[in-house]
Amino acid sequence: MPGSEEDPKNVGVRAFREDLSRYIAQAQDGEEITIMVHGKPVASLTAAGLAKAEKPKKPRFGALKGKIWMADDWDVLPDDVIAAFERGL
Repeated sequence: MPGSEEDPKNVGVRAFREDLSRYIAQAQDGEEITIMVHGKPVASLTAAGLAKAEKPKKPRFGALKGKIWMADDWDVLPDDVIAAFERGL
């Protein structure tokens, strides 16, 4: 489906393999190439710099240190709650 009238950025997997360097060059120019199998999209090819910019950042351990406060008794259950669990409601 390369160069189809509907969307020239959609390409069948066979055509993609046959002209890989051309599609890589298009991706380097900022185009997103969608690879299709039996008319369904299965993968996308984008420039490495563009793909990295879209990825979410990994959480940093300790990033919220000093920003969260918890009461000293946050893990203490009241006696009536404990009794309810022990008698099975």
